[in-house]
Amino acid sequence: MNIAHLLSATRKVYALIPRPSSETRLWSIQLDGLSSNDIKTAARNLRESRKKSAIALRDIPELKVSELHRNLAMMLGASSFDHLRQIEPDLTRFLCENGMTHPTDLIRCNNHPFIRLTAQQVSERIFKSNLPLPKRVFTGVGSRFFMTNGVGTLDLQQVSKINCHCIDEAIDWANEAPNEIVLTAPHNRRMTLTRRDVLLHAYSFNGVIPGFNLIGDSLVDPMLRPIEHRLYNATDKDMELAERIFQLFRQEMESSDDGWLEVITYPELPNIAFLKGKNGAFDWVIKDQRNNQYSGNPYKHIFKNDELPSAMRSSEFDAYCYFNRDIWNEYIEHYAEKRHYIEGGTIANWPGYPQLMLKELVASKTYIIPPNQEPAIADDFITHKLSDDRYLMVSPLVTIGAFWDFYEESKMRIHRSELLGGNGQPLEMNLLSVNNPEENNDLPASVTWYDAVAFCRYYELKTGLPVRLLTIEEWKQVSPEPKLSIEQLMESEMVDLEEHRCIVDQFNKLRCFSKMNSDNPVLRFGENLHWTYNSEKLPFLENSDFGEWLFDYFGGYAPTANALTGESLSWGAIERNLCLATSTMRYKSMKTGFRLCYLAKSDK
Repeated sequence: MNIAHLLSATRKVYALIPRPSSETRLWSIQLDGLSSNDIKTAARNLRESRKKSAIALRDIPELKVSELHRNLAMMLGASSFDHLRQIEPDLTRFLCENGMTHPTDLIRCNNHPFIRLTAQQVSERIFKSNLPLPKRVFTGVGSRFFMTNGVGTLDLQQVSKINCHCIDEAIDWANEAPNEIVLTAPHNRRMTLTRRDVLLHAYSFNGVIPGFNLIGDSLVDPMLRPIEHRLYNATDKDMELAERIFQLFRQEMESSDDGWLEVITYPELPNIAFLKGKNGAFDWVIKDQRNNQYSGNPYKHIFKNDELPSAMRSSEFDAYCYFNRDIWNEYIEHYAEKRHYIEGGTIANWPGYPQLMLKELVASKTYIIPPNQEPAIADDFITHKLSDDRYLMVSPLVTIGAFWDFYEESKMRIHRSELLGGNGQPLEMNLLSVNNPEENNDLPASVTWYDAVAFCRYYELKTGLPVRLLTIEEWKQVSPEPKLSIEQLMESEMVDLEEHRCIVDQFNKLRCFSKMNSDNPVLRFGENLHWTYNSEKLPFLENSDFGEWLFDYFGGYAPTANALTGESLSWGAIERNLCLATSTMRYKSMKTGFRLCYLAKSDK
């Protein structure tokens, strides 16, 4: 048996190890396998990635080869690197004697878009939960349930003759004869589906998906604790329904060994859990495993570290969550989300898991927000008081003139066609089409989200102020009361904005705002722009087709706020109705600007 193959990783594995010069600071390191050669490769790659041209590697204590080898071996549970090398033959014999001969990814199930686990989830359930080691864990890989798709409520209604809205009746129908074959899988004619199969596929969102996690004992054997449903703001009836559906799914799981993995440990390396499947297939997870490499630059796909505003680099809390070896992330996420809804939160203002986890860990006193190192109050920003000595400094909207001073010589302009956003979309090419050079340079610039971020860095280097975009929460705090609802805009009625009258046409655009000139296809501002001010005299452009880019970027999209409605420029909740970050929204005859902000301390 080839040792390198037997001990190889089937996915990218990242692990935490102490830096040789410190027991409290950690490295995040990629591991290609469990063999001593894999340890050497991991150490060599780390050294190469940290190489500094002016300093010899041997002179950097944190990158001493022997210390890296030792710490990597100890991360797996060995007492030393020599110990790992000595037991390597015994480990391979142990795997073969236990029928584990073919390394396979047995955790990630790719057949279902919404039901899947990660290696870090499995690792944390085994090593971080302080719960007994399960004998088996269900990941679903190889289970017949995940070998079909395209079955829904219409199929259930057709075979059961029951209205798909009568879920209780459908469950009773499935329980009458759960193993009776009633349907052929639409995309796999060799697979037949039982009553229970059809019901579970039809109502997977009601019970299967919420219960498919490792917080409770829904996916482990023996099942010592109740199911924990990731179902929030639900009625008692909804929770009871989810419980009944998942109990049926549990019966489906237990009807076969498919999808179940036996958890096996090797005494000499207690920080590894081997997961044994069928026909020699096996997988493994390690203690302190991570799914991804840590980066202090979450936007590295387009901005280098020195191009990103310091205030938009990964926060201390992000680093805390990644490098903390005592956190059970899935558990904390779940209870943080429960707290959000218990305290009156909604889907519309759901802030994302990082913010929820921050609130949860601060409330439990697990995490203490570090003291602020904030600059003093500066001119050209309007002060908004947050506490006795802390202020949010907010600028007016950045003007065409100010933006063009930066943009003329910027990398964004020179290499625009080469730059891609987070979802692979190229940046919108021609900013002149939304920033008319013949217009007043004091009007707001219209840019992509990436242009706004690049301007923040330019301004920071120019002034020393750690500026960034406003977050959703901050924008809501400083923006004035909205004048209209989206519903009112959609009614296409005559509306009054104080002394300014505008007509909402069939495209729900204010005619006075923007228009296309056929001779020169530039999206222009109208003549009678309407401005409003908050209590601190900060100006806001109040038109239905102008928005402001905000900080909270996600996967190639970012929020835009409209001062007229108080909601997203793309209509709906700011948190959920995001816009393409590589666009100025010109394709919808809209403009999107931005303003700067930073946190400051009183200098008095």
